[in-house]
Amino acid sequence: HTRGPTPYTPPTTGFDVAVGNNQGAPYEILGKIGEGTYGVVYLLRYNDRNRSKVALKTFKATKNSEGVSPTAIREIMLLSELRHENIVRLENVYVNHAESSLTLAFEYAEHDLHEIIRYHRSLGDQRNLSHKMDRKSVYIPELTIKSLMWQLLNGLHYLHCNWVVH
Repeated sequence: HTRGPTPYTPPTTGFDVAVGNNQGAPYEILGKIGEGTYGVVYLLRYNDRNRSKVALKTFKATKNSEGVSPTAIREIMLLSELRHENIVRLENVYVNHAESSLTLAFEYAEHDLHEIIRYHRSLGDQRNLSHKMDRKSVYIPELTIKSLMWQLLNGLHYLHCNWVVH
């Protein structure tokens, strides 16, 4: 079964997510939402009737400029085959041959685990100021923990059933 908005039409050339370079583009750049070892993640909203949001992960060039990193290739190979409600869906892959760059388009997840923990920690910080509690103690409601654990284990079970160890 499919879920979420209908697939969008990919651009015909490489994907340029530089802020200010999207005149006439079918999307609006909402901002940078993350940066890691291998690249930068941007949040885009398409100017289609659904106004669907997509997370674009642009890979940094490898130091030795010998093409796409093996990590990126593994990620593409695995995610292109996996379909599960608790695993982020790879929507599309864009290759810009002129710049030797690679961009992956993912379904946008409104919240991630790190954000949820930060949110509850900030609530705890507010509580700790008035009760002089230790900052290390983060209260997360039991039902939230159960839901998060079920989602994590459900996704992990799917991976293991498909011979993916994570």
